[in-house]
Amino acid sequence: MGQPDVSPSPPAERWTLSKLALPARLTLAVFLISVGIGYFSALVQLHFQQATKGELLPTQDNAVKYFHGDVGEPPMTKIERLLTADESKPFTGAGQMRAAFFKKSEEGWNDAVKAKAIAKKGGGKVEPTKEELAAADAELRTEPLGKQREGEIKAILAWIKAEAPESAWKSDAFALPKDDNEGPQIDGRFVQVIDGVQYARIKSILTERCVRCHRAGGDVQNYPLETFEQLKPYVKNKDSGAMNHQKLAQTTHVHLLGFSMLYGLTGLILALTPLPGWIRLPLAPLALVAQVIDISLWWLARMDTPLVNLGHDFNLGHDKIPVGVAFAQVIPISGAVVAAALGLQILLSLFSLFGKWGKLLLVVTIAAAIGGGFGIRAHEKVNAYLEKERKEKAPAEPKKAAKDKKAPDQDADKGNKGEQDKKPDTDKANKDQDAAKDKKGDNDKNPDKGDGTEVLPPPQTEGANDK
Repeated sequence: MGQPDVSPSPPAERWTLSKLALPARLTLAVFLISVGIGYFSALVQLHFQQATKGELLPTQDNAVKYFHGDVGEPPMTKIERLLTADESKPFTGAGQMRAAFFKKSEEGWNDAVKAKAIAKKGGGKVEPTKEELAAADAELRTEPLGKQREGEIKAILAWIKAEAPESAWKSDAFALPKDDNEGPQIDGRFVQVIDGVQYARIKSILTERCVRCHRAGGDVQNYPLETFEQLKPYVKNKDSGAMNHQKLAQTTHVHLLGFSMLYGLTGLILALTPLPGWIRLPLAPLALVAQVIDISLWWLARMDTPLVNLGHDFNLGHDKIPVGVAFAQVIPISGAVVAAALGLQILLSLFSLFGKWGKLLLVVTIAAAIGGGFGIRAHEKVNAYLEKERKEKAPAEPKKAAKDKKAPDQDADKGNKGEQDKKPDTDKANKDQDAAKDKKGDNDKNPDKGDGTEVLPPPQTEGANDK
């Protein structure tokens, strides 16, 4: 009898996704492409939500402010932060609300800016350009109307600095500090002068500038400010400017559940490709691991324990900084690792799903998208958009000075061209404008006359007269 064959059987060939039917592989390919487009959309949203104007993505400084808060600055209330923020930021609860007193105000400002721009052109019906409107806006801010709007902001900030007494809000009379009695120039509708003391109508100012949108049926009715109880969290509770814990918890929940599903599927697809194990083993779980580290850094960034002698290394100008700042500085790096891992998972998996003709088609498609001009045009448009944002962020004063410098030459040219006949119209427009300003300014000069409001009695609570 022959001996039975006991030689070991060859190992079974590893099953991979490339053995699936073509419809299944096409479905997986479309899924991977969709994930890539979705992640790109998330980066676009990140630009609008967190990045400084003119920057493509958030910088380390943005990460510190967003996840840890301002370093070296005292905590501020929400409204303080929104009213002192740069007006070039988005007009949102995460950006600024100064524009509510100027460009976004319902009455007065934009019409005054347009009238001033037209008057500077010499009158006529020709619509002013954006540059002319911007120059008129900057100039108007140095004039009585602009100072009045700025005075309204200062009055609200002074009220908050005095711990936002509820009695002053209810009586609509807040005694401005003595140091401010000479400073703020406020529209007569929003101020009363009694015995040499200015009483700002805080409730009226907030109603005019803020509550018109922050009310039932308004544009932002989900954040009403009609009652003091609704207003209180924004004028009493101080924070560092970082994302609040409630929103941070919500964002963590969404990212860990939603993105973990996506990164788990893209990693699993890569793990089932014919690629060598030394590629699949570290790369398949990398996006998931990096995402967990990234979100952990969000929370570690809230730590306030001092970290000694690292301030200058992080270009913060402080010898001692909170340890949370160091963690926040790493967030853009961990985010970049997530993006790189996901990108490699998508590309390597796509090329592993198909044979040589499929790979060739993918290469041709990518090359056509870039070499055919789409990538170049997109790059040019992105650069143009960022450049526009940088110009919008730049202060308007230099532009105004440049225009003022050119003004004499332009006037001389007009005189040489025989256009002196337009001067009467210009003078008339300027006189009309000055008359309108004088009429509006009467309330400031004579607060007890002509403004149609009653004289407020001095408040009897909160020690306003002492202040």
